[in-house]
Amino acid sequence: MRLGALGYLDDREYARLVARRVAGRQGAGPARLRQVLQARGLAPDVIAAAAAEAFAGTDEGAAAAAAGRRRLVALRGLAPALARRRLAGYLSRRGHGAEAIAHALRALLPATGEDGTESD
Repeated sequence: MRLGALGYLDDREYARLVARRVAGRQGAGPARLRQVLQARGLAPDVIAAAAAEAFAGTDEGAAAAAAGRRRLVALRGLAPALARRRLAGYLSRRGHGAEAIAHALRALLPATGEDGTESD
C-alpha cells in the first residue's frame, strides 16, 4: 500500500491523536476512549496501546473529578442525593470506572444519608 509506505496512513499515530483529544479535552474515561477508537475501525492492539498511552501516569479518579467539576454547574440547586446520582450517571457515560466515580463523588459532593440529607 503506497500511502502507508509514504507515512500518510498510520493507524497507531491516528489512534494516539484521537486518544489525546478524547481523554484530554473531552474528559472521557478509558472505557469511552476504547469505544470511540473501536467505532473508528481500529485494531484491538492499536486501541490498547493508544489507551494505555493516553492514561499513563494519570490518576483516573482525579480525571473523573475534573470532568465532574465541569458538570456541577448544571446540578446546582438539586437535592444532594439526586445530584450524586446524576453526576455518577454522567461520569459512567463518559467511560469512567466505578472506583474513579466514587473518588469524584467524594471529592465533589458532600456525603448524604439514607434520606438524602447531608451527613457528617
